[in-house]
Amino acid sequence: MSRKHRPPPPKAPPTASKVEARLAEAVALHQAGRLAEAEALYRQALALSPDHADALHLLGVALFQQGEMEESEVRVRRALDLVPSFAAAWNSLGNLLAAQGRQAPDKLWEAASAYRRATALQPDYAEAYANLAATLHQAGKPEAAAQACRQALDIAPRHCGARYNLALSLLDLGREAEAEAALRRVAELDPAHAEARYRLGLLLRGRGDLAGAEPCFRAALARLPSQAEVLSALADTLQLAGRRTQAIDLYTRVIDLKPHWADAHNNLGVALHDEGRPAEAAERFRVALDLRPDYADAYVNLGRALIGLGRAAEAVACLSRATDLAPELAEAHTTLGIAYKDQGRLAEAEICHIRAIALTPGHADAHANLGVVHEERGDFKTAAACQRRALALTPRHARALNNLGTLHQAQGEFAAAEAFYTRAAALEPRFAKAHWNRALMLLARGELAEGWRAFDWRFAAGQAKPDRRFPLPEWRGDGPSGQRILVWREQGVGDELMFASCYPDLIRHAGHVVIECDRRLVSLFARAFPQATVRAETRTPANVDRHIPAGSLPRYFRPGPESFPAAPAFLAADPARAARWRDRLAALGPGLRIGIGWRSALLSGGRGHSYTGLKQWEPLLRQPGIHFVRLQYDDCEAEIRDVERRFGIVIHRWPDLDLLNDFEETAALMSGLDLVISGPTSTGELAAALGVPTWRVAWTGDWTTLGTRRRPWFPAMRLFYARAGQTLDDMLEAMARSLPR
Repeated sequence: MSRKHRPPPPKAPPTASKVEARLAEAVALHQAGRLAEAEALYRQALALSPDHADALHLLGVALFQQGEMEESEVRVRRALDLVPSFAAAWNSLGNLLAAQGRQAPDKLWEAASAYRRATALQPDYAEAYANLAATLHQAGKPEAAAQACRQALDIAPRHCGARYNLALSLLDLGREAEAEAALRRVAELDPAHAEARYRLGLLLRGRGDLAGAEPCFRAALARLPSQAEVLSALADTLQLAGRRTQAIDLYTRVIDLKPHWADAHNNLGVALHDEGRPAEAAERFRVALDLRPDYADAYVNLGRALIGLGRAAEAVACLSRATDLAPELAEAHTTLGIAYKDQGRLAEAEICHIRAIALTPGHADAHANLGVVHEERGDFKTAAACQRRALALTPRHARALNNLGTLHQAQGEFAAAEAFYTRAAALEPRFAKAHWNRALMLLARGELAEGWRAFDWRFAAGQAKPDRRFPLPEWRGDGPSGQRILVWREQGVGDELMFASCYPDLIRHAGHVVIECDRRLVSLFARAFPQATVRAETRTPANVDRHIPAGSLPRYFRPGPESFPAAPAFLAADPARAARWRDRLAALGPGLRIGIGWRSALLSGGRGHSYTGLKQWEPLLRQPGIHFVRLQYDDCEAEIRDVERRFGIVIHRWPDLDLLNDFEETAALMSGLDLVISGPTSTGELAAALGVPTWRVAWTGDWTTLGTRRRPWFPAMRLFYARAGQTLDDMLEAMARSLPR
C-alpha cells in the first residue's frame, strides 16, 4: 500500500531566525536590567528587519526606561502603525504620554485614551487598567481612578500596583478606612513595597497614631534609605512625639540629601527651637528663606525664634512680612501679637490676636495669646475667660492650662495654680514653662527644698541664659574646700544682684571663687568680695575646677528664710565717689532726697502690669519738702519734662551721669539718698544691696519673698502689698501717705 508523500514544513528565512535570536537574547538582557546591551541587540534585530513590530516596541520600552523619551515615542508609534491591534504597544504609549503629563497636563488625557485602547483590545489586561487608574488619579479624577483599579483587581486580585493606586484614590475621596485597608493589603502582599508603607505611615500620623506611623516609615526607609521625603516624614513623626534630638539628627540627614529643600531647613529649625536652641533655629529659618523668599511659614517661625531671643523689634518686622505674604494665615497674626506684647504694645497685640480669631475662630492658641495680653493689663477675669475658651477648643492645650496656673498664682490661689501646672506638665512632660512656673509657685509659698530643685527648669524655659558649655563639672553642693569654683551670671542685672547675696557663703566654703558678672558690676563686686577673682564674662574660663550658675547657689545656701544674713548691705559704693555725690545732693537744700525709678527695660513675661508711667506718681511727686532724683535709666527726658510742667516740680538729674552703664557712679549717688522708690527693677535691687532704704510694691505670688512678707535677700527693702482689687495707683498713694511729714 502506497503512502501519500508529505513534504517537509518550509524553512524559515535565515534573516527571520536571526531576528528572533537577537530578540530572545535582548529580552533576557532587558529583564536582567542591562538596558544598554538590550538596546544594542534590539537595534541589530531592526537592522535585519526594519518593520519588526515587536522589536520596535521593545526598543521603545528600553529607550523609555533610559529617559530617551522622544525616540521612544517614535519607535512605539511606528509599531502601532504596523500593528494597530498591538495592545502592549498601546499600554507603552500610554506610559510615555503619562510621563509627559507631569509638564503638559493635556498629555494625561491622551495617555488615558491609549490605555483604554489597550484594554479594549485585551479586556483582561490588568496592567493597562492599573496604569489607566494611575493616570486618572494624576489628572484629578479619583472616582474614575478607583473604578479602573477595581477592574484591574477583578482580573488580578494580587496586583499590588492597582491596589496601591486604589488606596491613593480612596484617600483623595476622604475614605480613609478603606484606604488604610488597601495599603495594609499591599504591605501584606509585598513587604518590600516601600511606597505603601510610606503612605500608610502618613495616614496613621495624620490620625495622631505616632506609634503606628513610625514603624511604617522605618520599613519604607529600609528599602529607600536615600529617599529624603521618607526620612523627613520619620523626622516629623519623632518631632511630634517629642523625641527632638533624634528628629534633629534625621533632618540634618535630609538636608545632606537635599541641601536646597527649604522645607527641610524650616523643619530642622522648628525642632531646634522646640529643643530650646532658638539661635540655631533662626539660622535654619534664614536658610529656608534664602531658598524660598516667599515662604510665609518660615517667616512666622523665624519671628517666633527672634521672640525667644528677646529681639522683639526684629520679630515684628519678620512677622509683618509674613502677614503681607499670607494675610489669611492666622498663625502669622497671633505670633505678631506676641511680638507686640513683648514690646509692651498691648493694644496692637490685642488687634493681632482678634484678627487671628476672626480668620480662624477655632484657633486655640490665638485665644490663649489674647488671654496673656489681658493678664499683662491686670484684667485677670477676662484673661481667664480667654484661657478657658482655648481649653474648650483644645482640651489638651497645655499652654492654656499653664496660663491659668499663672493667673491663680498671681491671686495667691496656690493650690489651684499647682493643679493647673501639674496638668500642663502631664500633657507635655517637657513643657519647661509649666515646670518653671510650678517652681516659682513652690518658692512663693515657702516650699524651698522642692522649689529650688525645680528651679533648674529656668534654662529650658528660657528664663535664664542658656547653660554655658564648660569642659569641667558643675558644682552640686558637695564639699568645695580647696577647689576653684566659677560662679557665672545667668539672668538680668536685678537677679544677678539678688543671687550675689549668696556669694559670701560660697567664698567661705571654696578654696577660691571666680565670679564672672555683668561688666558694669565688676568693680562693685571686686570691692564687695575681695577674696574672690571678679571679672567680666569670658568665653573659655581658665584655672577653675568646677562651675555653677548663680541661680543655683540658693539651693545649697538658702534652705529657709532664716539662712539669709541680717546685714542690711553686701555692696558698698566707692568712698571718694560717694563723698562727691553727697556734696552734690547737699547742694539741693534741706529736705528728703528720694531716688525714683518707675519701669523696667523688660516689660514682657507678665511684668507689664507691675510698672507705671511717671505721671501716675503724682501723689508722691506733690509731697512738699522732698527732692526727687531720677534713677530711671532709659530715655525718659520727654516724660520727665512733661511731669515737671504738669505738676510744677523739679526732678533732679545730672547730664554727666550714665545711669544705664556706669553702676559705680550710680551706686555712689544712691548711697547719698534717704530713700529709693522703685518698681521691680535692677535700680531697686542695687539700692537695697547697698543698704539704702528701698520701697517697692509687692504683688501676691512674688516668688522672691519665699513665703514671707518681705524679701529676705534685701533687709533694706520694704514691700507695700497690694490688697485684692488695688491698683498701682492705690499703692503709690499708700506710699505717699507713708512718707515722713
